[in-house]
Amino acid sequence: MAAKPVAAGPRGRWLGQVVLLLAEGLALGVRFDSSALSSLVPGWWTPVLRFAGSVMPAALLVFVALLLVGWSADREGFAPAVRDPPRRYLPYLGIHIVGFAGLFAVSHALFRGSAKAPEDVGPLVGLWLLTVALTLGAWLGAMLPPRVLIARARARAGLFLGAAVLGLVALGVGRLAQGLWFPLRNVTFAAASGLLGAVTSDTFQDPDTLTFGTDAFAVEIAPACSGYEGIGLTWAFIAAALWLFRGRFRFPQALLLMVLATLLPWVANIGRLVALVLFGTHVSPELAEGGFHSYVGSILFCAVALGIVAIGLHTPWLTRESLSATAAHDRTQGLAASYLVPFMAITGAGLLSRSFSTTETEPLYALRPAAGIVALLIFRKSYGTISRRISGIAIGAGLAVAVMWFLFDMVFPQAPDAASTEPGAALLGARVATAILLAPVVEELAFRGFLARRISSSDFDQILPTQMRWSGIVVSSLAFGLLHQRAVPAVLAGLTYAMIYRRRGNLADAVVAHATTNAALVLAAWMTGTWDLWK
Repeated sequence: MAAKPVAAGPRGRWLGQVVLLLAEGLALGVRFDSSALSSLVPGWWTPVLRFAGSVMPAALLVFVALLLVGWSADREGFAPAVRDPPRRYLPYLGIHIVGFAGLFAVSHALFRGSAKAPEDVGPLVGLWLLTVALTLGAWLGAMLPPRVLIARARARAGLFLGAAVLGLVALGVGRLAQGLWFPLRNVTFAAASGLLGAVTSDTFQDPDTLTFGTDAFAVEIAPACSGYEGIGLTWAFIAAALWLFRGRFRFPQALLLMVLATLLPWVANIGRLVALVLFGTHVSPELAEGGFHSYVGSILFCAVALGIVAIGLHTPWLTRESLSATAAHDRTQGLAASYLVPFMAITGAGLLSRSFSTTETEPLYALRPAAGIVALLIFRKSYGTISRRISGIAIGAGLAVAVMWFLFDMVFPQAPDAASTEPGAALLGARVATAILLAPVVEELAFRGFLARRISSSDFDQILPTQMRWSGIVVSSLAFGLLHQRAVPAVLAGLTYAMIYRRRGNLADAVVAHATTNAALVLAAWMTGTWDLWK
């Protein structure tokens, strides 16, 4: 008997389950140290656990490849045709949650880090493997009925095989790229040291240690400084831009932008290294080792990535039509700028400010709020359509997010850094005012007002906030979370603010909820002394 197809349009639930699984994996990774495996006494479980550790990265890449290949190859195969009622999948979700709770408890007993490992770990390892299977099996059962999973697996065996090969190839390429660090380090060293020698005298180069500089300041070309990181980030950004503007780019010509995404970040990295030596030699070695070293690379990445996209969109040979071809495009561009420029201004000013800071002080912090305020004033006429009527539910939601955030920090405390020490009164006042009054406005404009709606529809200004798709809500919340030190609670916060916005279509509700969260976290930080709590 053929399996009946299941519900139409469960993509929102599927996205939610994917986010849940990622959050659970991150929680396990943060809470438990895999190095504790070395403290376990050897036994039958030793090769099993080692195999599990090796197969996890490959399994993740195969899973991602399956989603990408499957979605592009057969959308209908991922869009079931009949109802999938809650009474069918909710029991599986319940079993999954119970299984994860058991997995967390068993992991706590098995991987206790510095605590003494249990002597007889065989039964505990068996129970751990059982809870892993239960958790993942119930998760799959909630996605689709088991009979449908089996039927689809048989019907699409070739698709699964292709995804597995693609994922394993991606893993192999990643491992191979690690081995290529050293050749690129040598090329970067030769180019950077040669450029330094051309602009200043009294330099030295040590090819054995890949160190170059002056008598006052020198740098070593570490693997992370070879340029791979910037190239990889730029590739990801340009790939996202090619997809986002796929209706405007002309393919395959537009793929040539990936060549620029390879060459320009490497050239910019060489300039950064030379500038670092010159800054440390002639200005301040302390600032060079601090913010300048850390944040100039971020500034260059933003400039290069945005510049490549701008070049592509304004080159007729690479696009179907110019961005300024119609008045509608001009209007959409201006509206998008009003949502994005304040966030970009405050972010860019923050990068600049941190570039001239040390671990103890940030003398140019005032640039951050100043840039954001100026940008908001420039586009103030564009915000006239945003209602100023707010809901009490927004304040309650903001407080709930603050409680969740604080509890998460208690269970998974962050390692203290320089920002966790009590700042001076002036800096503290500026940080608090920015966190409560300014950051909620610019971040909600960018992530909920623009990004969530832009992902929901290419004509973001034409879609009502109450009609935002789950894809826009989830992706914008993930992007919001990745910008915070506490990514998991930040993603959950982003989801909450998006739902508050979607409820009435009033962006002011999301701003108020966000500001309430930050105000509550500022109060908690003052009471506990954890001064980076709201980051």
